[in-house]
Amino acid sequence: MNKAIASGYAISREHAIDELDQIKGLEKHYLYFAALGELHLDMAEHIKAKEYFEKAMGLTTSSSEKQLLAEKIGLCKN
Repeated sequence: MNKAIASGYAISREHAIDELDQIKGLEKHYLYFAALGELHLDMAEHIKAKEYFEKAMGLTTSSSEKQLLAEKIGLCKN
């Protein structure tokens, strides 16, 4: 997952999303969805970003992570 995210900064956000999509077994990890949300937010794809941040929020029990994700959701213009 880290390599895929790094490729988003070295190559392109689209490349990172493609690489993340190929990773199986992370469907229950909030960081996976948070990373996808962040990449889509960087690309100004606010609807997709919000969906991923909301999915991540539903998968974490950490109140500080939920607060951060809520702030990210707030950055997603409708």
